[in-house]
Amino acid sequence: MALAVMYSPINIMRGMATKSCIASFICRSPIVHPIHISYILLKKILFPRDTAKYFPNYCLIVVLLTSQLDSKDKKILNMLQENSRTSYLHIASKLGVSEATVRYRIKKLLDNRVISRFTVLLDPTKIGYPTTGILMVKIAPDHFEEASKQISALDETRHVLQSTGDYNLVAVVRSHDLEHLSDVRKKVELISGVREVTLFAATKLIKIDPSFML
Repeated sequence: MALAVMYSPINIMRGMATKSCIASFICRSPIVHPIHISYILLKKILFPRDTAKYFPNYCLIVVLLTSQLDSKDKKILNMLQENSRTSYLHIASKLGVSEATVRYRIKKLLDNRVISRFTVLLDPTKIGYPTTGILMVKIAPDHFEEASKQISALDETRHVLQSTGDYNLVAVVRSHDLEHLSDVRKKVELISGVREVTLFAATKLIKIDPSFML
């Protein structure tokens, strides 16, 4: 295992921190694929003056995680994304390998968190959540960690992201109707440290695709 860190005074984003830390973290073992992390989350203690007002706990620049996948890994992932119920035997026959090889590869993909978990995708409109909203939230830096946890804990929030710009948190919300969506906004506004909330209601779903064809 090797860890190398270097500092440079380059601007990663205009108007953001003027220092960056580029870290290379290469993990080698007989089981784990090499993993290269190009940019890493840094605790604000490293650059308190530059980053504290933008990110209360971390200097979030870019996280790029690339795991070396060979052609068989990619074919396995593509088949599982199309249908996660595809049997190991069927995958093995398509790849021309043994079922034991497929089991080993999928276990390795799970261990390396390339596959987060196996689940099912539900249609929100069929289970009572036809209305989608986007919440843009401005949170005081010293309250960000706790406020973001509370927003994430809401049943209606599906995706919660820290962001740059005027609003430092963005949340995608699913609700029963516009009234329910408005109630979610009110809940967020009552959270300590929340300074401003802007709500956008989606009028049409154009695309949603959680899969990545490799």
